[in-house]
Formats: sequence, structure tokens, C-alpha cells
Amino acid sequence: QTKTLFTAVFSRMMLGRRLAHSQWLALFLLFLGTVLVSDLKEARHRARAGGGKPLLGFAAVLGAAVLSSLSSVYFERMLKKPARSAMADRAGLWLRNVQLGTFALPLAGLTMVWNDGLQLRSYGLLHGFDGVVWLVVLLNGCGGLLVAATMKYADNIVKCFAAALAIITGMLLSVPLFNVPLSPIFLVGAASTVSATMLYARAPDLSCAAPPPRDSEDEEAVLMEANSARSSPRLLESPAVANN
Repeated sequence: QTKTLFTAVFSRMMLGRRLAHSQWLALFLLFLGTVLVSDLKEARHRARAGGGKPLLGFAAVLGAAVLSSLSSVYFERMLKKPARSAMADRAGLWLRNVQLGTFALPLAGLTMVWNDGLQLRSYGLLHGFDGVVWLVVLLNGCGGLLVAATMKYADNIVKCFAAALAIITGMLLSVPLFNVPLSPIFLVGAASTVSATMLYARAPDLSCAAPPPRDSEDEEAVLMEANSARSSPRLLESPAVANN
């Protein structure tokens, strides 16, 4: 759950986003609440039963949180970055997601062949895909578009709050559907998460933050435009000359 804190740090470093003190407190409460609502006892029991290595697992999870938050903030930067051409300006969320999918699809295909090559050769690619599975695929696709829209029109920190509230909502839905009992720790974590959301939303607006740093290509383009503007002759005519 450290991804929330790393996202705020990278947003400050890469996007120049300033947060109020109450918002940093809200992020800490969100981190604490998400940890409490997670089933840590069950995870610890599975780790002991499987003979896992806690330090190696902690390092892997920490690295995944850093890389995930860094990539998310960089994607938000690309979505909100001013376009340098008309064609780039017309590239909306759909095209951006298609571009990302073009890079991710070969890696997913190699992983599928490596892990499930025998099942693919025996049963085919879409074996077992019924209506329920296609509905889940559709929901995941719509969720990906919603995440991209959240990054473009809001920010990654808001997405972290939405993910935490989604965990609480899923747990609450599992109570009537699967008869899962609610523990007191979960109630404390849910209260902390909701309080963090309200505290973050009521924080003062610090939108006067510095704009994201320009890329080297952007700086070169600005310098070229400035030099061409200085070197181009200016025709200054007085009103008398213009009347003649």
C-alpha cells in the first residue's frame, strides 16, 4: 500500500504538484486504512505455510510499488502534456490506450505461452470463454478506460483514493453475497479511509503549482521559435505612411 505515498512523491517531483499539509495527513490515513482493511493475517498464514521469504517478498512488493507509481505518474504526464503538433493534439484517450496496448500485448502473449503453453496447444486460446467471462473482460476494459480518464481529468492520487474505496466496497458486498464476517480492524480501517477521503477533498486548493518541467525537445522548440521571432524583420509603418 506504499504506492499511494510514492505516487504523491513522484507527482511532486515530475508534475510539480503541491499538496497541503492536510492532504499529506489524508494520504497517511489512507495508507493506514488500506493496510487495516487488507487481510494481513491470511496473507501471513499463507506465507508461513508456503515457506516464503519475507525479506525477499517485501523487497519485491516495494519495488513493484515504486515502478507502478512511477509509470502511473509518467502516464499522467503524457496525457496532460501540451501537444507539439495538431496530430498529437487529436490523439485522445482511445489512441493512447491503443498505443499502450501495442507495447503490452507482446509481453502478455509471451507470458501466456510460457505459463500456459500446454493448455493452449490442447484446448485453444479461447477455451472456456462463456458469457460470464466475456462480461468480466468487458468490465476490465471499461475499468481501464475509466482509469485513463481519471488520470487525464483528475490525477493519480485521486485514483489511489478510488482504489481504496473500491476495496472497502468489495468487502462490504462480500458480506451479503458470501457471508463474510466483518472484523473490528476492518471497521477501523474503513473509517480511516473515508475520513482520509473527506480530509483530502476539503483541503485548500494549491493549483498555483509550478508547471511540469519541459522535455529537452520542448525547450529546443521554444528556443527555435524565439530565435526565429528575433531574426524575422518587422515592418513598422506609421499612420501617415499607411494612409499614403
